[in-house]
Amino acid sequence: MWQEVIWLIEGPERITAELDRRLDAARASESTKKQQEAVERDLTRAGKGIERLLTAYQEDLMSLDELRRSMPELRARE
Repeated sequence: MWQEVIWLIEGPERITAELDRRLDAARASESTKKQQEAVERDLTRAGKGIERLLTAYQEDLMSLDELRRSMPELRARE
């Protein structure tokens, strides 16, 4: 075991390489991909919600006050 510790200490680039390898593996994992997809879906939903609010306001279906009350929640989600 000590030989491995000494081997790592003598070659700090080995530690960096191992960290990079583990980060790449974590990024490629299925749960990370699922999380990223879920975040992208939520972002798309928030963006569409904002578009709908703006369209409703532009078409006089809602007042400026209603728009101002509704927008912060969607912006926070975004």
